[in-house]
Amino acid sequence: MSSENVRPVGAWALRRAVIVALLAVWGWAAASAFGQGDAAVLGLRLFLLGDYDRAFQQFGQALAKDPTRAVAVAGLAAVHLARGETQPALSSFGAAAELAPGQAWPLACLGSAQMQAGDPKAAAASYRQALTSRPEWAAVRARLAYALYCQGLTAAAMDNARTAARYGERTVAPLVQAAVMLRDGDARGALQALGGTGAAVVATAAGPAPALRMASLASALPGLETGLPTSTVLPTPAPGGVRITWPRDGSSISGRVEVQAEFDVPPAYAVVYIDDQFVSVTNASQVRMPWDTRRWPDGVHRVRVDAYDSSGRCVGRQEIQLIVANRERTGDATQAALDAALGVALAEACLPSPPPWDPPLLYAEAARVAGQPEAALDVVEHPFSCWPWHRRLREELHLACRDLGLANPSPAEILVLPRPGQVAVTFDDGPHPRITPWLLSVLAKRRVRATFFLVGQQAVQYPELVRAIVAAGHEVAVHSYTHRNMTRLAQVEIERELAQSRWAIARACGRRPTLFRPPGGHYSADVRAAAAALGFRTVFWNANICRYVARTLNGMIEGLDGDLARGGILLLHNGEDETPLIVEELLDRLRARGCELGPVGELSGVESVYVSAGGRAQVK
Repeated sequence: MSSENVRPVGAWALRRAVIVALLAVWGWAAASAFGQGDAAVLGLRLFLLGDYDRAFQQFGQALAKDPTRAVAVAGLAAVHLARGETQPALSSFGAAAELAPGQAWPLACLGSAQMQAGDPKAAAASYRQALTSRPEWAAVRARLAYALYCQGLTAAAMDNARTAARYGERTVAPLVQAAVMLRDGDARGALQALGGTGAAVVATAAGPAPALRMASLASALPGLETGLPTSTVLPTPAPGGVRITWPRDGSSISGRVEVQAEFDVPPAYAVVYIDDQFVSVTNASQVRMPWDTRRWPDGVHRVRVDAYDSSGRCVGRQEIQLIVANRERTGDATQAALDAALGVALAEACLPSPPPWDPPLLYAEAARVAGQPEAALDVVEHPFSCWPWHRRLREELHLACRDLGLANPSPAEILVLPRPGQVAVTFDDGPHPRITPWLLSVLAKRRVRATFFLVGQQAVQYPELVRAIVAAGHEVAVHSYTHRNMTRLAQVEIERELAQSRWAIARACGRRPTLFRPPGGHYSADVRAAAAALGFRTVFWNANICRYVARTLNGMIEGLDGDLARGGILLLHNGEDETPLIVEELLDRLRARGCELGPVGELSGVESVYVSAGGRAQVK
């Protein structure tokens, strides 16, 4: 089971579910109003589900039925944007804004495409224009705050983030506020802006990915690696220096117009195409082509100018999109209301969302600066398990362990116990739905406490058994997350196994173990380094049941008892092996000859569990 299987649902998933539910209602209304249903409704529904190919087809059908329908043009643009095709998205969103003048949603879509293109200044202008007609649109105002932050306009970013938060935006606005406060050295204010509790921050960090991700706010903090654009990205010049100067790209035209184009170097001749159909050729130094748009159907059309040299080779090209709108559209209140609702839903879906690691990263940074390393560890351990290759998450995890005094424990390994006659009773694997309750009963009858080295994915599956182990007074420890041979993993993958398992156990019982046993005893320099960095002591054994599996039950008991003649660490299993057949007699024999039985952490005199609850921490 992967960590993604147990992640809480994030804000984007909730927003998407609400939009899909609303579309179900709108889709029913559209089907009633238009008989066969509405292709744009279905297109948006498919887009939200990530089925971009079929969404593109549906938006195309809607556009074929009405070539001047803005929401269909914007739908095609949204698919381009989700596919990373920024230039056609910019052009089509601009066309949609021309087709729906005075409406906020096409401008919000355009701003999102401009952010994707790395132009936060243009995006801020589009978002501002959208807010002039709909100032209460909190999600758009939060993205305006983000665009301003990207330009270093932190005061304006903070003002807009606070306004968005007052309107109820809870996804981007708190992150912008926290990032600005951290820049200004107000770590406690940043924690307050993020909600004050690490659990809530982790909950907002997960969930299905939206169509568009914004650059990380956390990585843009002073002194940290930045993922934000460092300069405005301008459109790539047309090959060969062809520039269509009139009409402008994305504009709405009617009647007779003149297509005008210029060249850096005059070509031998130039050809003009409309929707890939040849319409004109000229050998003049400039293109001046009359176009009677009344002979063309209303809707979106593509105008292309190709420049050729004397050998007939194409040396330059530029293409733009225009909207032909000659017929006066009849007002259909039902269609207009549906399109307005679809447009807002489409714009919401296209708004960039923060990377899922931003909330925990900002929170961990703020908590650490504020002198609350326990809160930093609480919030960063599980996100690191999800994205172990993210350098900043790994750094924050290491720093939190260091600041709590957990990192690099001494001794790094527990190989023997300090006094003769001591026997540490340990069980590897589990929790197991049948064996674990039985073992707890056996131990309770004999008043023996033990250490359970648990497999993380089993702890996720049976959290109630983890709690039962702790409630019975036993120690819990880590035995990896997937029970793999750790020596075959990179160090960062080993750290993930350890962090993910510790998170799973802590999630079940509120305690973070600091003892670890590698599966199979496989131990290398990388395993040792990973364990030390995350604050684990590695526990080995002096008597292992696996050594005697070929013997009779009596032979197993005799062999283990002999290995523990002077005491030591006993390794049994919390699963399907011979342990249930010998454990009672073995414990009785050890107790009868005067051995001191107990958990390994307690007998060795080291801290075995880091307890975190309510933002406060202690080591036990």
